[in-house]
Amino acid sequence: MKRLCTSKNWRLHQNLKMKYYLHIGDLDQVEKYVYLIENSDRLSEEDIARAHLYSAQALLKKGDKAFVMK
Repeated sequence: MKRLCTSKNWRLHQNLKMKYYLHIGDLDQVEKYVYLIENSDRLSEEDIARAHLYSAQALLKKGDKAFVMK
């Protein structure tokens, strides 16, 4: 069976992973997926902005409020 690997499916998969890891509190994994999204040339500016929001939420949970405010 041929596997579907469209950019839309990949984008949705990455967003779900970030939401899941943020929800369970695995903030290192959130940062890992934010890095992957920032360095991907398949994604739009909207997806990168969403990744930055997840990154900011992870930093707030860690208690790094000064860095988030920059």
